[in-house]
Amino acid sequence: MVSSVDNSKYCGLSLDSEYKGEYMIEQEFGDHYPNSKIIFTAYDHNSKYEYDFRNYNNILVFVGEYCGDLIQLKYQFYPVYKTIDGKWATPVDTYMESYYKSDEFQPVNLTFDESVRFDLSRINNNISEEQIAQLKQFKYPEKYYKIENGKAIPIAGRYVEDLVKFWTKKRKSKNDP
Repeated sequence: MVSSVDNSKYCGLSLDSEYKGEYMIEQEFGDHYPNSKIIFTAYDHNSKYEYDFRNYNNILVFVGEYCGDLIQLKYQFYPVYKTIDGKWATPVDTYMESYYKSDEFQPVNLTFDESVRFDLSRINNNISEEQIAQLKQFKYPEKYYKIENGKAIPIAGRYVEDLVKFWTKKRKSKNDP
């Protein structure tokens, strides 16, 4: 559950929106958290739909403790889905692929459960055939998705364990002198 926090006290300034996120912990991939539910504060500034964690039921989220409060590390999350073998994974996001500059964390072929389908018709009914072809080429390329009955079905992605390793390695390399 995610709820907005009232920011009216900021005199009409356009600041990041503040949210309180409350999630059940289904599986831990880092330090042990003592509760089955985590409550944290998140800040966002008009993210596109797919880059706003509030639009997903299940996420791998990275939080840190600051001044006694749990804060989501800004924009640091992945939407995750179950694969048919019961593991958590995320489909390939072609927009973010340049971020993964590492041979170690390449997408792998996997099969998500039946719930992971992206409806191409929800994007916009007024787009041309050429725009649909571009969408399939750039957002849902054949290498990572198959298109069937107007839906993009992921056929490759990254397991959550690899995302955690990648994220940890990336953060450490940014903090090195």
